[in-house]
Amino acid sequence: MKTTHFIFKFRQYLLLLILCVSTRALAQNIQLTGLVTDAANEPIIGASVVEKGTTNGVITDFDGNFTLSVSPKATIIISYVGYATQEIPVNGKTNIKVTLKEDTEMLDEVVVVGYGTMKKSDMTGAISSVDVDDLVKRTTTNPAEALQGKIAGVNIMKAGGNAGATVSVKIRGVKSFGDNEPLYIIDGFPGDINNVNPSDIQSMEVLKDGAAAAIYGSVAANGVIIITTKNGKKGETHIDFNTYLSATSVAKKLEMTNAEQYKSVIKSMFNNYNQYASDKEQANIPAYCTSNTGIDTDWQDAMLRTGLSQNYMLSVRGGSETAQYSVSYNHADDKGIFLGNDFRQDNARMKMHMSKYIFDIDANLGFRYTKSKQPQYLLKEMYAISPLVPIYDENEKYGFGLTSSQGLPNNNNVMADHTFRDASTKKFYTNANVAVGVKLAPWLNFKTSYAYRGVHYRYTLHYPDFISNTQAPQEYPYQQEDTYYWEEQVFDNVLTFNKEFGKHSFNVMGGSSITSTKRTESDVNVSGRTTKYSVDKNGNLVTSEEPAGFLDPSFNTIDAGKGGTFAGSGTNWKYNRASFFGRINYNYDNRYLIQATMRYDGSSKFGSDNRWGSFPSIALGWRISEEAFFPKDIFINNLKFRASWGRLGNENALGYYDFQALIYSYNSYYGGYVQGTGSSPWTGSAAWLMENRGLKWETTDTKNVGFDFGMLNNKLTGSINYYINQTEDLLIAKRLSPSAGFENPVLNVGKIRNNGIEHIYQIFTSYQIISFYFIQGF
Repeated sequence: MKTTHFIFKFRQYLLLLILCVSTRALAQNIQLTGLVTDAANEPIIGASVVEKGTTNGVITDFDGNFTLSVSPKATIIISYVGYATQEIPVNGKTNIKVTLKEDTEMLDEVVVVGYGTMKKSDMTGAISSVDVDDLVKRTTTNPAEALQGKIAGVNIMKAGGNAGATVSVKIRGVKSFGDNEPLYIIDGFPGDINNVNPSDIQSMEVLKDGAAAAIYGSVAANGVIIITTKNGKKGETHIDFNTYLSATSVAKKLEMTNAEQYKSVIKSMFNNYNQYASDKEQANIPAYCTSNTGIDTDWQDAMLRTGLSQNYMLSVRGGSETAQYSVSYNHADDKGIFLGNDFRQDNARMKMHMSKYIFDIDANLGFRYTKSKQPQYLLKEMYAISPLVPIYDENEKYGFGLTSSQGLPNNNNVMADHTFRDASTKKFYTNANVAVGVKLAPWLNFKTSYAYRGVHYRYTLHYPDFISNTQAPQEYPYQQEDTYYWEEQVFDNVLTFNKEFGKHSFNVMGGSSITSTKRTESDVNVSGRTTKYSVDKNGNLVTSEEPAGFLDPSFNTIDAGKGGTFAGSGTNWKYNRASFFGRINYNYDNRYLIQATMRYDGSSKFGSDNRWGSFPSIALGWRISEEAFFPKDIFINNLKFRASWGRLGNENALGYYDFQALIYSYNSYYGGYVQGTGSSPWTGSAAWLMENRGLKWETTDTKNVGFDFGMLNNKLTGSINYYINQTEDLLIAKRLSPSAGFENPVLNVGKIRNNGIEHIYQIFTSYQIISFYFIQGF
């Protein structure tokens, strides 16, 4: 597909308008010259010199000099990557000299890790930070899709080109035969990345190795993505409105045969066959190959269109000394490139933070609504149906052309499927959490929190009687409605100790987490038919179907089918997990770093023999550039060595009750039986799975060795990582012989191993940050 988009930012337009209508008495300006150097009195090449509040600026030359026409009362801003920015009032001067000091903020940058934060210079695990400004520039409301090509070792794959298609994220390859999606932590709680708009994201970190992710234990085997959303700041209220319009079309259609080419191909096929067939086996060329109906349908043109995406984002943020708030709303409409494909979503978020005395209170509330309509026809039918079939045919009962009318190969008329079948999926998401922190001492904090997530799902399908394929006619109206409600509650308690003793720095954290999840679902459908039973004169049972229910075939409710044939199903399940965890970070003189974590998880998915699992990790770091022997006058100014090992658990491939001998009510060719009498029979029930209380956790051992470096005063930064991931005791369904009388059980068998090298580099210029990476897999 190819996409054209237009982005409008009202604040930028307002600034442009001000610049256009403002005037300056250029005759009153002065020529300001100057020299920009570092602390060693060396000239800085390419430093940015800009008159504050304007776009009037230059960069320094090879000798660090610059010349700029400015107002005598102006203030100039001088900046360069790796150095602290300075603002200098001109005050009528015509020549100045500026000495920039190195900026340690890059190394002191704080990143979010599990249940806390950490200075970037103190990190010992493989953690990557995402440039969230780049995410907003992409025309998508899905942050996962916007991540594509942004982070080394993170593979993003979209399920298709349909509007509303899901996105799959994998960190450092496949580690399980179950779900390989990472864990998403949003504002400190498990969440769904699809429920966050990219414009709401303040920061995003990707925890790749076991040492970084082990604090989340059994739910972090596939890595962790931590998202912090924006909040207001002290001062004036800020109102932002962003919108974009994006048009999408198919970049290149498949080259299909037209009517004459199609007939020619079919003729050639029959001629080639008859050339070698005996006289008795000769095949007659179909009549449609020689007749001229004047029909030449381009099914791609009929079913494809230009897609259109619209997105509107409004946010209000502000606050005072003790309280800050953020409110945002996003509306998006996406018309897909296929007929019948539309996706809509509305996303509202509210965030608040309050600080008073020794208390900190954080609260989040989010609602999201989506409505998805997907094509109700098979794409393969669109490509396979003959161009000799007309889209519409007034001679047919339902007004659509059919392959049977000319003896053509059998295919569905996809336009008929699109016209008669109406299906939609609606989802309502609720996210709410609150956390209370208590500062027990300057070095001791306690935090307790509660989070709730709920998803209400509703799917409906309706179609009247119609025919798109004579071999599979839909003879009766049909209505189907499926619903489920999923909810999760999380209770966390965390105690954090943070204190320095001379050159020794300790950060110790311990806590517990209780998770309770449940789901209830029910499905019902009705077909506008009834089955009649009779006995013929020979005593044989005869069945026949007759129309029933649906006074009007277009009525799309379950009640409309009263008198027809009803069917329904429903179930529910519950899942609980208890976790206890701890982490110790030790830093000696900003040179030697040690991190050790332990998490102990218990899951209701396992039997009593292996319900609990332990998941430890350890990581070491050495800031070589802080050693006395490290030369200070070479091009490398920052160098750190890291090594880590961690063990993670996984239970995603396991059902909620797979360790038990579950009883099912169905029959198959494996076996089964019928209960009741001949006049009122029903399906019998049986235990189709063997009890297995010995099932245990999948375990993934991860090893990572890497270097972080900065060169030329951090104008070039990067990291190199070599990793090995090995998953053992894979939860896989073991195929049994049908004679065993059981379904295939899930057992702990097999292992997966993947390893590779990641190279990540960033170049900082006066205008932008250029990032690139590459990965070598083995």
